[in-house]
Amino acid sequence: MKFRRIKMENKILSKINEPKYLKDLSKEELNLLADEVREVLIKKVSKIGGHFG
Repeated sequence: MKFRRIKMENKILSKINEPKYLKDLSKEELNLLADEVREVLIKKVSKIGGHFG
């Protein structure tokens, strides 16, 4: 599986306020959301240390 290593702006993640909003996302938007969440987690773990994966 290839991961996209690009700077994201959390365009989708910033719009999700409650889990119920996830069901309205298209398959493409869900994939982009997964990429955004992955990037946020990697950034946080790399700053504070720890294990991710």
